[in-house]
Amino acid sequence: MFNDLIERGLKRVALIVSDDFPGIDKAINALFPKSDHQLCYVHLKKNVQRNMGKEDAKIFNKELNRIRQSNTFDEGRELFEALCEKFKEKYSSYIRTIREKLEKYLCFLKYPEED
Repeated sequence: MFNDLIERGLKRVALIVSDDFPGIDKAINALFPKSDHQLCYVHLKKNVQRNMGKEDAKIFNKELNRIRQSNTFDEGRELFEALCEKFKEKYSSYIRTIREKLEKYLCFLKYPEED
């Protein structure tokens, strides 16, 4: 798919938003090494519901909504880390997985909305 876009004239991409498909990071890094890669925030929230208990998922996703409104990437990262810290004992494997992808889940915060 990326090669097809390049063949049709695509030169540079600032931000690529995708699901977490196997191998997509490698392809993006090879073809668009200066691009940021944002993982889908909606899928993160759905995965939280699948991997946590109902009440915990509700709390976690409510905090994700708040994090989404962060003014800066650094602020969002701090809030995300603090949120993960609260749940790391109960959901250690899942929290470790999403922490590893923190940069990609919050990448959109590097691109603030214009006023």
